[in-house]
Amino acid sequence: MRSHLSVLKSFIAGFDLTNMQKANIIRDAPSGGMARASADPGSQYMIYIADGFARYSDRCFGVTYPGLHTDTITVHLEAAPPGQSYQADWVDPAGGSTLYSETFAWDASGDRIMTSPQHVTPDIALRIKATP
Repeated sequence: MRSHLSVLKSFIAGFDLTNMQKANIIRDAPSGGMARASADPGSQYMIYIADGFARYSDRCFGVTYPGLHTDTITVHLEAAPPGQSYQADWVDPAGGSTLYSETFAWDASGDRIMTSPQHVTPDIALRIKATP
């Protein structure tokens, strides 16, 4: 448990939380899963994707599916200026390692489809930060 809290602390410490707020930037989440986001629009975005959730009434129950997972989400970076460059890091929330990184320029033409690398754990986190 302590190691998971340490990973969470390290991931969150990578953000300036002053202006972060719940964000509705996810246009399409993985089937059978859920995705949640917080953002400082135009600057930084934190997204958590949990695969394999079964709904029963008002409660969510985690269901772990063995094997490799790949997630595809569609995001809309609110208030992102055209041409702004971003660094995106896919992070394993169980171990804290960065599984894949990419940079891209926001073209403001609409949504961006992002696909995670294959990962063993059913959850994955995505950190997107503006670059100078």
